[in-house]
Amino acid sequence: MLTDFRTAIREVEQYLANTLSIRRMLTIVTSERGGARNARYDELMQFVRFCITGESHPVRLPDIPFYLDWVATAELQHGLTPKAENRYLAVVAIDGLPAESWPGILDSLDLMPLTYRWSSRFIFLDAETARQKLERTRKKWQQKVRPFFDQLFQTQSRSVDQDAMTMVGEIEDAIAQAASQLVAYGYYTPVIVLFDEDQSVVQEKAEAVRRLVQAEGFGARIETLNATDAFLGSLPGNWYCNIREPLINTSNLSDLVPLNTVWAGSPVAPCPFFPENSPPLMQVASGSTPFRLNLHIDDVGHTLIFGPTGSGKSTLLALIAAQFRRYEFAQIFAFDKGRSLEPLTLAVGGAHYAIGGGLEGEGPVLVLEPELARHFPFVHWRIFRANPIGPGLATGSRH
Repeated sequence: MLTDFRTAIREVEQYLANTLSIRRMLTIVTSERGGARNARYDELMQFVRFCITGESHPVRLPDIPFYLDWVATAELQHGLTPKAENRYLAVVAIDGLPAESWPGILDSLDLMPLTYRWSSRFIFLDAETARQKLERTRKKWQQKVRPFFDQLFQTQSRSVDQDAMTMVGEIEDAIAQAASQLVAYGYYTPVIVLFDEDQSVVQEKAEAVRRLVQAEGFGARIETLNATDAFLGSLPGNWYCNIREPLINTSNLSDLVPLNTVWAGSPVAPCPFFPENSPPLMQVASGSTPFRLNLHIDDVGHTLIFGPTGSGKSTLLALIAAQFRRYEFAQIFAFDKGRSLEPLTLAVGGAHYAIGGGLEGEGPVLVLEPELARHFPFVHWRIFRANPIGPGLATGSRH
């Protein structure tokens, strides 16, 4: 049975790998006490712990697996605003769907400056069960097309519910799709879970999320009496709590689930010549998600920066040079025009060398041959070295 399960999981991975980038959660083994013993940190248990308490931190596996249940547990206090451990939680339920959908319809949630967990649970129905439920819904709308007395006395009148006729046509199309098995139908239960140690703060976060979801055309509410059941239904493996029954197909499901997010960059520098687990060059942010900037792709770090005069190219180069000094044994050599990098050089205790030297006020000039000067409109150059290691450069050693 275990072999069949692993085979099925591998088939699902291979099928989804054509569209999505998938990485299995691992158990990381590290050495302790000079290699005398090993410690195991499991990413799956870390994720389960985050789902329960909202705290994401490494979780160490016990030497005896019998105590795994205690690793991923928390004290839950019931109420209108439940509390897990020492953090209040709020659940925003999406209970109304718009008339149409498109990929990434709720991507605006990524721009919110807060941490949340979005649970999208979909319980699949087989083709026959889905057809029966759709047929039941079609009959309900079919009864609304003609008035009750017209159906009772078998008479015809001009009073016809056009909206009911439209719904009957749409449901018949859905029945045809279910019969073709091009799409599958099921029950969709989306909730957004938020945590905070302050009850008023978590309530403000929930209201902000509800306003944003409603602005996209969805119905949303903050759970109160049903908060505990909605929270339990959002946990991995829980299929029986908070079951909602809006019947949707997999085509709409692909538009509603969060399949993409803001890429935050690599958490470590990818250059193999840097010390192991070196930090990224810098972190920048234009929204709520910080971006980790790395200029290297493997061992290549070639970078071109261009822009109009006064756009900040020299300032950006100075920032990159200053941030590069975070790496051990880093050396920086730069050809500088217009003394733009001289303040940084002096601030970090570096050495600034004037090629050609000796021209006060105007700055050193590198004299070129007349034939070569036509092809080089720049003549004011510097060479400086920040954080010098080893002997300095002498003016006479220029070429």
